[in-house]
Amino acid sequence: MCIRDRSFWYISIGHGASAMLTSTMMVHLILAFKNQGLTIEIAALIWGISMGIGGISQLLGGIIGDKVTKRYALFFFGCLQAIGVALAVTVTSIWSALIFATIYGMGFGARAPITTAMRGEYFGRKSFGKIMGISAIIMMIMTMIGPVLAGTLFDRQQDYTTAFVSMAILGAFGSIAFLFAKKPIHPAQRSTNH
Repeated sequence: MCIRDRSFWYISIGHGASAMLTSTMMVHLILAFKNQGLTIEIAALIWGISMGIGGISQLLGGIIGDKVTKRYALFFFGCLQAIGVALAVTVTSIWSALIFATIYGMGFGARAPITTAMRGEYFGRKSFGKIMGISAIIMMIMTMIGPVLAGTLFDRQQDYTTAFVSMAILGAFGSIAFLFAKKPIHPAQRSTNH
């Protein structure tokens, strides 16, 4: 059963870490940018731009995911997303905000198709719905934790620096899990190898 395989859990943790960054940014980014001197309108525009870049980057991620080892690509793009979150605390102008949007958007978007493709490649189509469903539980837990933790840290310090840098570190560590997610050996192949 695939959920007994370590790779299943590594992929789930890595994907959950990325989802945690996304939920944290969705809840807090516009308020953070306002706190750092941008108008609400510009902050909202930048979030929209980052999501647009993320959408375009899904094409890039799909192409790269077919050409290189998926776990390495996921590690790279997961870390790129985490770097984007850390850079968010440096945003004080529209130009620095556009740098954030580009880096974060590319990491967030390019990672998405590779994660789904990796599950299919590793575990096949037969149990794909169950695999995604069980993975979603882990992702939802991490998705809930991120914004609450970031909000708690902001309430204590009235500043998003510690919150976003902490989230970025957690996201980067979560991305390391992808490096350990080696493709499982099918049970039929195990018996022929021995």
